Amino acid sequence: MSAPTTCVLSGILYTGAGAPLEGALVRIRINGSTYAGAGDGFAAADAQKAYTDAAGAWSITLPQGEVFLIEIPSSLLAAVGTVPSSSTASLSDVSLTEYTP
Repeated sequence: MSAPTTCVLSGILYTGAGAPLEGALVRIRINGSTYAGAGDGFAAADAQKAYTDAAGAWSITLPQGEVFLIEIPSSLLAAVGTVPSSSTASLSDVSLTEYTP
């Protein structure tokens, strides 16, 4: 079994006044699995978390091509997207759809 190819997804959070937002939670869950490796898949319940640094930056490594749920409580963001097929990507490059449970 080989591991899936990954993408480092990143972004920057700012306050309403335009200053970097430090210490904000970013949480991403794989929302199902399309990984075609010999019966292997991803645990949808396992959330990956990051906290923004002093510059408001965050990054999380995810498997390329997978559908994910991203939650950023400080931004009131709950959305679904697909991890890009590149080694790095900005969240602004991903088409997101509002998540409705």
